[in-house]
Amino acid sequence: MGAQYATDIQMYSVARLQQQTHVDYGFKFFLNKQWLENLKLEMPTTLDELTDVLRAFRDQDANGNGDPSDEIPLTGSNASSNLNPLFFLMGGFTFVNPRDYFQVKDGILTPAFTTEGWRKGLAYFRDMYKENLIDPLLFTQDLNQLKAIMQTEDDIIAGCSAAMNGSHLFGAHENLLQYIGTGPFAGPDGTAYVPYQTYSLTHNGFITKDCADPVLAFKLLDLTWDKEASMVIRYGEQGVDWEWAPEGTPGMFDSSGMPATFKLLTPEIQTGVQNKWWNVWSPMYLDYTIGDGWADDGNPLNTSRLAYDAIARMKGHIPEEIAGKISYTADESNQIAEIKSNITSYWHEAMTLFVIGDMDIDTEWDAYLAELNDLGLKEYMAVAQEAYTRTWGK
Repeated sequence: MGAQYATDIQMYSVARLQQQTHVDYGFKFFLNKQWLENLKLEMPTTLDELTDVLRAFRDQDANGNGDPSDEIPLTGSNASSNLNPLFFLMGGFTFVNPRDYFQVKDGILTPAFTTEGWRKGLAYFRDMYKENLIDPLLFTQDLNQLKAIMQTEDDIIAGCSAAMNGSHLFGAHENLLQYIGTGPFAGPDGTAYVPYQTYSLTHNGFITKDCADPVLAFKLLDLTWDKEASMVIRYGEQGVDWEWAPEGTPGMFDSSGMPATFKLLTPEIQTGVQNKWWNVWSPMYLDYTIGDGWADDGNPLNTSRLAYDAIARMKGHIPEEIAGKISYTADESNQIAEIKSNITSYWHEAMTLFVIGDMDIDTEWDAYLAELNDLGLKEYMAVAQEAYTRTWGK
C-alpha cells in the first residue's frame, strides 16, 4: 500500500510512485557527434579533452559551412539547472545532487556549493569562459531562446548543451540526430561523477474531513496502486491505447539494459488535450519495469531514446552514499523556508558571477562563504541535518 506517514506519525496521503531511470539521472550532456566526425576528433572522456574539442568547435568550422565564426561551442540556459551544462561538468570536481545540492558521508550533510571541489570547478569554468568556449547567453536566455539555437533550420551552430530529455532542446526536430548523450568527463584529479538524485514519492491522494464516505474513498485510492489500474491512469485504455509487450520485444531503451514491458498504441494522445487518462496527477504505482519499459516505436526522432541512450554511459558514476528526500516538520519548514530561498538565490547568482569574472574566484571565495553564513547557512544545515537523521535513521 502506498500510504506514507508524516513526521508526526500520522497518515495523510496515498502517494504516487513513478520510477524512471532517466529522471534519476536528470542532468544530461548532449554533444554534436557529427562535428566530431567532421573534424576527425575522438569522443572526449576528460574535461581537458572536452576543452580541446570545444576549442576545435570554435576555430575549425565544425559545421562545414565555410564560416569558422558561427559555431557556439557550449550553450545552455539558466531557466532550470538541468539546462545549464556547467552543473553536469561540475562532476569532474565534485558530486552534484539536484535535491537540495547536499552531499552526504557517514550520514553527515555538506552543501556541495561550499566545497573545495565546487570552487575548483568554478575556476575551471571561468578559464573556459575567458576563452569564449562558453556562450555568454547561457546565463540569460530562456528555454525558447535556447531551443531556437538548437533547432536552426539551416546550419547547426551548437556544439554542446544540456537537458533532462532531448525534447527540451529539440522536440522532434531532425537536428537531434547529430547529437549524443555523453558520460562524465573526468576532472584533473580523475573525479568523474554525473548528477544524480534518488527517486521519491509524491503525495497526491488525500481524504478530507468533509468526505461523505471515507471508506469508499480509501478503497478507490487503494485501487490506484494496482498495477493495471496504474497503467490505465497513466496511459489510457488497455488494448486500445497500450498493451503488454511479449517477451523479447525490442525496448526503446535496450542500450541501457531496460527491456520492453509495454507498447503504446496511440502515442498521439500522450500529449495535448484528451480525456482518456490522468497523466501523473493521481496516486499510482509504476516501478522501473514500467517507467523504463517502453517498446521501441522505430521513430529515430523519439527524444526519449536520445536521453536513455546516455544512461548506459552515466551509470556507475555516482557516490555510494546519496542524500535522499528529507521530511521536515511544519515548524522546521517554516524555520528554514526564507533562509533556504535566500541561500539558493545567492549561490546560484554567485556561480554565474564567478564564471563570468564579475566575482573573483581567487580572492572572493572566502567572502562568498561568509555571505552564505550571514544568510543563515549554519542554521539551515543544523535543521536539515536533524531532519535528515530522523528521516533516514542515520
